[in-house]
Amino acid sequence: MTDEQSRSRRAAIAAFACAALNAGAALGMLLFLRPGLMPSPHRLDFIREYATPWRAAWGLWIVTAVSLAIFYIALQRATAGPRAAVWIAIAGLVPDIGAELIYIAVYPTLATADLGRFDRLCGLLSATLGNGAYTVVWHLLARRGPFPRLAIPGIAAGYGMALAGIFYHPAALAVTAAVAIAAFTLWATLAGCFFWKKATAAATMLPHA
Repeated sequence: MTDEQSRSRRAAIAAFACAALNAGAALGMLLFLRPGLMPSPHRLDFIREYATPWRAAWGLWIVTAVSLAIFYIALQRATAGPRAAVWIAIAGLVPDIGAELIYIAVYPTLATADLGRFDRLCGLLSATLGNGAYTVVWHLLARRGPFPRLAIPGIAAGYGMALAGIFYHPAALAVTAAVAIAAFTLWATLAGCFFWKKATAAATMLPHA
């Protein structure tokens, strides 16, 4: 197997895994996270009642974030994209996972008086710093990767989510996150198909070279 085949195969596997995890985590958000995130006088009651699935859903997002960084590393190597993208992706993991750990450890025991302060903190850490960094990386790598135009709506939504996190606007966060996740999942799936086909084609042609 050539280096190009290996890079394409790793990018394909990482893309499929990342897309699947994003889809699963998005489903978990709809079922177990959204009622505890959107403004409501009963938010904390919901979180306390469903503390185990709440924590599990955030745990899945942590795994998803790690898979995203792995995918970006594989994508950078497969496309010879800018190496800075890898470091930006890794840097984005720190605040993003930090926010998710706060949701897991703190929110089920949070006092109502502290809710607004922690909402703003987690919005800044996850939406602005974490997902903002991921969006920058997606923007940098999509220009050298497959289907760059298809990535545009998701990238725009990602930047919108980063902005919404600064001002902590729950409705804007919900809309931009939904668009960004859906667009990224589709794009990553198609990118996986592209790299898998590229690796397979290279393997088929190799004996005749």
